[in-house]
Amino acid sequence: MSCTSIILAIVTFSAILTLGDESSNTPPVPQPTPAPLLLVDQRLSVVFPVIQKFKNIITSDPLGVTKSWTGPDICKYKGFYCDNPPDNKTAIALASIDFNGFQLSAPSLDGFLDQLPDIGLFHANSNFFTGTISPNIAKLPYLYELDISNNLFSGSFPNAILGMNSLNFLDIRFNLFAGSVPPQLFTKDLDVLFLNNNHFMQRLPDNLEKSHIILLTLANNKFFGPIPRGIYKALSTLTEVLFLNNLLSGCLPYELGFLKEAVVFDAGNNRLTGPIPFSLGCLGKLEVLNFAGNLLHGMVPEVVCALGNLANLSLSDNYFIHVGPICRGLIRKGVLDLRKNCIPDLPFQRTVFKCAAFFAKPRHCPYMPTYGFLPCWLPHFSSPSPYPLTILFSFPCQQTSSVCCSHFLHNAVFFLSLFCLTTSSPDHPPSNSSSRNVEPPSEALALLAFKSKADLHDKLPFSPNTSSSYCKWQGVECQHGKVVRFVLQGLNLSGVFAPNTLTRLDQLRVLSLQNNSLTGAIPDLSGLDNLKAVFLDHNSFAGSFPPSVTSLHRLKTLDLSYNNLTGSLPVSLTNLDRLYYLRLDSNRFNGSIPPLNQSSLRVFNVSRNSLTGAVPATPTLHRFGTTSYSWNPGLCGEVIRQQCNPTLPFFGPSITPPPPPPPPTIAASQQLQGVELTRARTSQVKHRRTALIIGFSAGFFVLIGSVLCFMMTMKKQKKRLAPAAASDYAAAAEAADLMRIEQNELEEKVKRVQGMQMAGKSGNLVFCAGESQLYTLDQLMRASAELLGKGTIGSTYKAVLDNRLIVCVKRLDAGKLAVETNKEVFERHMDSVGGLRHPNLVPLRAYFQAGDERLLVYDYQANGSLFSLIHGTKSARAKPLHWTSCLKIAEDVAQGLSYIHQAWRLVHGNLKSSNVLLGSDFEACLTDYCLSVFANPSNDDDPNSAAYKAPEIRKLNHEATSKSDVYSFGILLLELLTGKPPSQHPYLVPDDLINWVRSARDEDGGEDNRLVMLLEVAIGCSATSPEQRPTMWQVLKMIQEIKEVVMQDGEMDAPTGAP
Repeated sequence: MSCTSIILAIVTFSAILTLGDESSNTPPVPQPTPAPLLLVDQRLSVVFPVIQKFKNIITSDPLGVTKSWTGPDICKYKGFYCDNPPDNKTAIALASIDFNGFQLSAPSLDGFLDQLPDIGLFHANSNFFTGTISPNIAKLPYLYELDISNNLFSGSFPNAILGMNSLNFLDIRFNLFAGSVPPQLFTKDLDVLFLNNNHFMQRLPDNLEKSHIILLTLANNKFFGPIPRGIYKALSTLTEVLFLNNLLSGCLPYELGFLKEAVVFDAGNNRLTGPIPFSLGCLGKLEVLNFAGNLLHGMVPEVVCALGNLANLSLSDNYFIHVGPICRGLIRKGVLDLRKNCIPDLPFQRTVFKCAAFFAKPRHCPYMPTYGFLPCWLPHFSSPSPYPLTILFSFPCQQTSSVCCSHFLHNAVFFLSLFCLTTSSPDHPPSNSSSRNVEPPSEALALLAFKSKADLHDKLPFSPNTSSSYCKWQGVECQHGKVVRFVLQGLNLSGVFAPNTLTRLDQLRVLSLQNNSLTGAIPDLSGLDNLKAVFLDHNSFAGSFPPSVTSLHRLKTLDLSYNNLTGSLPVSLTNLDRLYYLRLDSNRFNGSIPPLNQSSLRVFNVSRNSLTGAVPATPTLHRFGTTSYSWNPGLCGEVIRQQCNPTLPFFGPSITPPPPPPPPTIAASQQLQGVELTRARTSQVKHRRTALIIGFSAGFFVLIGSVLCFMMTMKKQKKRLAPAAASDYAAAAEAADLMRIEQNELEEKVKRVQGMQMAGKSGNLVFCAGESQLYTLDQLMRASAELLGKGTIGSTYKAVLDNRLIVCVKRLDAGKLAVETNKEVFERHMDSVGGLRHPNLVPLRAYFQAGDERLLVYDYQANGSLFSLIHGTKSARAKPLHWTSCLKIAEDVAQGLSYIHQAWRLVHGNLKSSNVLLGSDFEACLTDYCLSVFANPSNDDDPNSAAYKAPEIRKLNHEATSKSDVYSFGILLLELLTGKPPSQHPYLVPDDLINWVRSARDEDGGEDNRLVMLLEVAIGCSATSPEQRPTMWQVLKMIQEIKEVVMQDGEMDAPTGAP
């Protein structure tokens, strides 16, 4: 009876399988054909297939814009807007398209834009569209605004635009258009024409003076020829006149003085020549005037320097020969830049030979009498030309060669007399009787504080002189006098985002600093309660994720991608319930992903990090594809369709057994993470895995045996059923117990690892700038140590930790420190120093103090110091370094010092060749920086160290300053060039110093010109008076200019370390 039942069950089960197979072979029922889409107007029916065809050729849509381009309601597609067309007020048509910032990629707009017959406005700024513009756009009768800027369009100018009579707004800037622009374009009835940042190359059209364009930009192209004299007729209403970075030549026309509305006039980096017309002194609204990088000469008109609103006057890299007292006042204020000119008594001027060669050539401008004329009445300048016309006009020569020869001598005599004139005449500062000392508004102070730390190269035209109009500053947008938007993108800002700067703007809604070179940690943003959007991507920010961000409850957009951020992601990110856009990709975050479940989140990316563990299976995180999590090999789970294997090493994928130990020289940049598993630990894990497999196998066979026993008992009497069942239950219980034992062992392992991870967190060891805690104080104390050297305030050791990480530890000697160095002062200062991050600084990773014990932990640099590179070993005298090596090392050191001075207003205080280490690529990196504040000045008896100190430090025991750092740099530069320690440097006049350096290098004169260039820098830096020394930023610029000359000569091929 029981066997019959079993057979019947098997037959029934087989029948079910057979039915399943038959059903699977049944052809599918045909689906009904979808009903055609019904659109509300025939005009929309025309454009619907055009849109869908364009959608199909879009190759990238990172914001998911095209997901809304489905269904019959075109008017609700994202970026599309409908209205009544001009020819039929009852119809509905596609009237405008706004793709600005969608980041769409497509090979062309052909077949799309030109097939939208009712389009009136087309904006596609900041996408990745390519190709050319179809000539069929001329057939669009209603198109009046066309903005395709900031894309990748190429080819010649789209001439079809000339036939579009309705067009009054054209913006094609930041593309790859080339060739010429048809002159007819400038006489079209356009209000706005933006052509800048393309590759147009042609003569500036003569009919430009007939233009009625209200806004015009031609910058960053290759327009050439003179500026038309009648240009004021066309540009009289412009507030910004932008001709910079072209090839314009000729003299400046006097008529520029009629551009009365101009606030910015920028013609920098062209080939303009002649004097500056006095008529520019009539531009009362002018704030920025840039003629840098031209061939202008003569005097700098005092009337121009007296303009009341002038905040930035850049005349560098020209050939001016005289400057008056008002202009000198602007130099002292930092408003006027006159570097690289021919003014004898100013620093950083061209050589006499270059100036003489320039003035030896004939120079002439037409309409010369107009250059000293003022077309307006200015009470303090009744005489239009207060200086000799010879200074203003620079001696034109149009005669025969013999006369030109006398002209050259005339210029030479004049240049020498000018030396006497300018050095003997008193320099009267401008009267400040009318100036008022007004405190800038608090919002302006916050912006100026940000500029002082973030704008090392003075790219932002922010100035206290214009603080009353801070709402007009670049990137600033205000409402009711409060800054609500601050957007500075792609300006190559290279400082730090310092605390207590922008965080004072309590009404700020949008903050964007993307595409710059900002470094350091992201400051506390918790005071910006109104922030809705933060873009800090594509910088070099370091440290951990800024925890203050999670308190910004109005935040909708956060982009920190493409930085160097480390550490874990806070779970409190889940509190940002309005979050719409979150990008954290391309950093070094580790740990797990928080369980984000905000329904508002639409853009999310954490790819290219070091995240681990299972991705939380929340509905929100399920919405995003695997690309949002890619390049995180430690991630797993249902969301990314990657199984999490519980039998993987219990310490996680980032803690795998390291390879066998390499030789003792390990580069400091190789950061080893995790815990080393010994062979015994590995064999133990294998043993437990074997036990687990045996346990499961035994349980399986016991279960099979019990089933067979149960079937056998069906043939026997019912009275024996109970003992057999009891035996079966006992076997199942035994298998369950075995599985529980294995599970408990697994949990114990996890707990032990968690305990080890907790023990790895530092107690008293303070890690700087959000550094990962890779070791504990106990591990540091147990490390094997090797003494590297002793310095003015302590000893330096090489420490090899038990996880094979090599660090450099500086132990400060309490007996050599200043008495007033208490715990609070030390911590506060080291927190500031620990925030410094620059490629030419050895980073401070951590510090420790307890009682009199103070330790500083740096990266270990295996290539040694600059001192060893210059002077070699005791047994072998090293030769002076190769010329190009000296130049590169000098630039590296100047970069690091300039960063310390300008980004944080700190000083090195102990610059010498032993405190310059060589990185993995032999780049020069400063160490022991900013520690001189702790030093007792009477401790250092080393003659070489004393020779590095500036005279005011040696004699008066003053604290180190940025100018004393400049002096030390000059001494270091001489040590680089000669290979001799500072104690052997003689006190010589410049000419004798050149001979001494040549003899020290055993040169035959082949490097004279290059030596003179660098020696001029060294001599200027090591001036006795601090006031005569340049700033470190100015030194860096001089070295970079020398580098440009050398690169033009093709001499930068020698390796850095080459002697």
